[in-house]
Amino acid sequence: MIAVWCAFGAASLTGPGLWRHLLQTWQPARMMAAALVLLAAGTLLPLLHPGSVSLFASAVLFGTSMWNIPSSVTNLANRALPKPAWGSAVGTTAPARPFIVGRFAITLFLVTSSQMRAWWRRDV
Repeated sequence: MIAVWCAFGAASLTGPGLWRHLLQTWQPARMMAAALVLLAAGTLLPLLHPGSVSLFASAVLFGTSMWNIPSSVTNLANRALPKPAWGSAVGTTAPARPFIVGRFAITLFLVTSSQMRAWWRRDV
């Protein structure tokens, strides 16, 4: 388990450097969509394929992509708004992020709950 947390930490430290080129060349919405897809994949991986390898891969996927959401929001504000409005635009979206993630998690849980129950019955 320590190796998973170490992989997560290393991935979260190296993730911004890995995504830097894409953040500069892609449109901010495309960048955010790619980061959200990787976050979702990293979240779902241990649920769909339980085991230490999938947990390790989940930590790497999640760690490398988690800092790209705030970067994408900031990049979108910088490209779409005049400079005096940047701070308020980024600050306005900050309180909404936990709500959006929570809604996604609840929906994901409701969709996959029947699959998780079937998986639990199979292993018990």
